[in-house]
Amino acid sequence: MSQGADYILKTYRRTRKAFIIEYTCAAILILLVLAFIISGTVLPNFIYWVVVIIVILILSWTELSRAFVRYNITPGKLVIINGIIQQKKKNVYFHPLAYVPDINLHQSRLQRILNYGSIFVSGDQSETFQVKDVDSPKKVLEFIEEMIEKNKPNHGAPPQQ
Repeated sequence: MSQGADYILKTYRRTRKAFIIEYTCAAILILLVLAFIISGTVLPNFIYWVVVIIVILILSWTELSRAFVRYNITPGKLVIINGIIQQKKKNVYFHPLAYVPDINLHQSRLQRILNYGSIFVSGDQSETFQVKDVDSPKKVLEFIEEMIEKNKPNHGAPPQQ
């Protein structure tokens, strides 16, 4: 395979761990319905249907949110793709980022325990982009730094004096 600018090295999406609250709420609703059914408590049928619809909406919204954003890393750029049917793409080229002043990793305590987080990169023109809620963010950060380093002008050449 060629190592052209369009060759995708890695693709990242938001992790399911970022939606732990949504998944927990859906599980609690399912467990409540099961508890009512097992205990023999009679509830009107519409309540069961409302709960089922809510669970389906929660899980659908969560999975659509994950599918909505992709981060593709090629040898020369990071492509941020938003959308499923109508897509918006933002290309962030590593070459201009060779002089990036800030690359930061943000993790809350829960995110650190679950090993996911967000990476913020700010460039020369105060433009900031975010790789949000990815698994193993330290590895992603290191990979982005490696790609920036490879795309620096005079990479591998001795410094001029």
